[in-house]
Amino acid sequence: MAFLNSLFSATVQAPEGLWEWLILTVFDFVVNYGWRVVLFTVCLKLLLSPLDIYQRYKARKNERITRRIQPQLEKLKKQYPDATEFQKKQMELQKKEGYSMFSSCLPAILTLVIFITLLTGLNNISAYMNFKEYKELYDVYNVSVTEYNTTLSDSEKANYADETDYAQSKVYDAYQENKIRWLWVGNIWSADVPWKSEVNDYDTFKTNIGEYGTNANKSGMTSEEVQLMLTKYNVVMGKLLASENNKANGYLILPILSILLSVATQWISMRQQKKSGQVVEGTTGASSMKMMMFIMPIMIGIFSLSYTAAFAIYLVFNYLVSLVITLCASLILTFIDKREEKIAKETVHKYGRPDPNDINE
Repeated sequence: MAFLNSLFSATVQAPEGLWEWLILTVFDFVVNYGWRVVLFTVCLKLLLSPLDIYQRYKARKNERITRRIQPQLEKLKKQYPDATEFQKKQMELQKKEGYSMFSSCLPAILTLVIFITLLTGLNNISAYMNFKEYKELYDVYNVSVTEYNTTLSDSEKANYADETDYAQSKVYDAYQENKIRWLWVGNIWSADVPWKSEVNDYDTFKTNIGEYGTNANKSGMTSEEVQLMLTKYNVVMGKLLASENNKANGYLILPILSILLSVATQWISMRQQKKSGQVVEGTTGASSMKMMMFIMPIMIGIFSLSYTAAFAIYLVFNYLVSLVITLCASLILTFIDKREEKIAKETVHKYGRPDPNDINE
């Protein structure tokens, strides 16, 4: 939080790692962390877009090869009724015709690596931000107790029950003024779900801060200081934890959007692979693709419900940008196909159809 340049806050060790460095340092010109994750996601996706476009180019090339060898595939299907044997012969024919069998492997592997490492990175950032925020509020509480006992007049003290009431009010005001909110999500370092409150209870907070609650090097405090700070959590956060002030953190909007967009992405991917001949109905590949259409959205739903809303924000905007890139690429490729068909028709009309037996020199 920017409201207090305390000694405690200055000693918290930020997590190290590429994603953590990018989000916490490179994109720090965006104050709101929710929008910071959005901008980071869009930039990352645009940076990787050439790989996506290359994959779609190769898929388009594969599709054209598949259309060209379709009569031969039909003959092979009749000649080899067994699906496994047919798939083997199909792969041999595709390889002979220059079909790229692994054009989608690199993007898929890279996407999986980014998914796993970014999930870890955002969880590290979440632990850091949760701990750092509480350390600052804890410092506000201690300063306020001292202020109550040394500088407040009797008339000012009359507005509060005691020093604890005064300090909790100051903590409440500091939190409300500087809390990390994004649209409907009260706290992006917690999941966008109605059964979790905006301010974590002690047990949830202890889990969310991870090693910051046990590792003195990360917290910048001695083990005794950390334990003392943690034991006072319910007192420091008392007013914020009160039910009338601590509302639901979210409404399941991000998890639902991430699941729906995951289904849409999987469906488009399966359709493209079928069209390009990478997946044939009745084969193991087709069954695997259909299974992934169910498994992947379930996994995405679990991650969105269980982990920080910041990761769900990444998922939603990652899928949205992917769909936009897919739509634009499809429109461009469709335009190119129509143009090539037009040129081919004009060539046939002018010179007649080429003899397939002719050999180009």
